[in-house]
Amino acid sequence: VVDPWGTVVAQCSSTKAPSLALADINLQMIEQLETEMPVWKHRRWDLFPWLK
Repeated sequence: VVDPWGTVVAQCSSTKAPSLALADINLQMIEQLETEMPVWKHRRWDLFPWLK
């Protein structure tokens, strides 16, 4: 599991067997990121019309 800045916050203990990674989600960090980098406001619907 990777946070919005690319930091690994959790990973599975095994790469050979099925496993599960759990991570806490910092909602305050997500809200701050959405304020500082409003990427959704800059989306290009003309390039990807099927995403509407």
